[in-house]
Amino acid sequence: QTLDGDTRIYVMPFTASPKVAMWQLSFRLPEVEAVVMDRRGDALLKESLRRCAGWHEPIEQILRDTRPEDVTGYPAYDRAPLQAIRQDILCSNEASADG
Repeated sequence: QTLDGDTRIYVMPFTASPKVAMWQLSFRLPEVEAVVMDRRGDALLKESLRRCAGWHEPIEQILRDTRPEDVTGYPAYDRAPLQAIRQDILCSNEASADG
């Protein structure tokens, strides 16, 4: 795992034979930019290489060795779901106590 405060890459083994790794790159974007970002593998790899330029090896090599057809990308959202879950639990417990 490597991060620079804005961008984070996580790499882990995927298969032992052949020796293949998987990686995940994440970074914050305003939602309006995230939903219009080009999702083609070649465009995502280009953005990944731009964001990780100058990082320690083997990060750039891992990105360069990745085939565009193996890349996918989509917005992910940070939310605070625990309050909603707690509310559901409280409502469920109250219903059980009344029932």
